[in-house]
Amino acid sequence: MSRLRLAWIGCGTHANEMLLPQILRFDVALAALCDVDEGRLSATAARFGVAPADTARDWRAVLARD
Repeated sequence: MSRLRLAWIGCGTHANEMLLPQILRFDVALAALCDVDEGRLSATAARFGVAPADTARDWRAVLARD
């Protein structure tokens, strides 16, 4: 079975402190992140090992990905 790839929209406190840490306990790859706030987006990407190329400030760009 292949690893689940997840794109996450919204990088606020609840996502960073509660949701993402619990989801990533399982065999899940965080494939993309999105947030309108550049600071929250880049901090979350750094914390969870998501490359800058896999981040977006517009949710439509995330949904358009393969």
